[in-house]
Amino acid sequence: DLDADDDTAATASAVHGLMDSVVKLFATHAEPNYSLPWQRRRQTASTSSGFIIPGRRLLTNAHCVEHGRIKVRRRGHATKFLARVLAVGVECDLALLEVPDPAFWEGDPPAVVFGDTPLLQQTVMAVGFPIGGDTVSATSGVVSRVEVQPYTHGKGHWGPSGRERARPRARARGRSSLHTPSPHARV
Repeated sequence: DLDADDDTAATASAVHGLMDSVVKLFATHAEPNYSLPWQRRRQTASTSSGFIIPGRRLLTNAHCVEHGRIKVRRRGHATKFLARVLAVGVECDLALLEVPDPAFWEGDPPAVVFGDTPLLQQTVMAVGFPIGGDTVSATSGVVSRVEVQPYTHGKGHWGPSGRERARPRARARGRSSLHTPSPHARV
């Protein structure tokens, strides 16, 4: 089918462009100790994924940067750069970061521009650094359901972003990865 070949080519092109937009986050978390406010709880470390977006900013999940000192590394680079959290949206589990060091931006890495919400049965892909991997991973599939669900923030189990996310309570589920509709993603 000619349309299927065109869709496959569009997906492959989008994956190639997105690879240089993906960054790996390294976080050292030290949660407050509310029982002993002059102390912090034991430090923990985590890794997760983020994306370069327009305006020399990074987008990631809020639970990945919570109570943390964040460093980021671009795909194919060895240097980690200190990132600053600009905004956190706990309700939508998103965080906006900046990397002030101009060396991070050398080579003018591409930015992800998100499209519309994907349609049912539309091909989509997920690109990032899942738990246990040091290289970027890409996978694709089709949209089987689109719905809005409440988000529960808090401790729980490990999500695909590499950081703990909320345990589902009743029907609430945590959002822990960014899924980009492949035909609509542009870099």
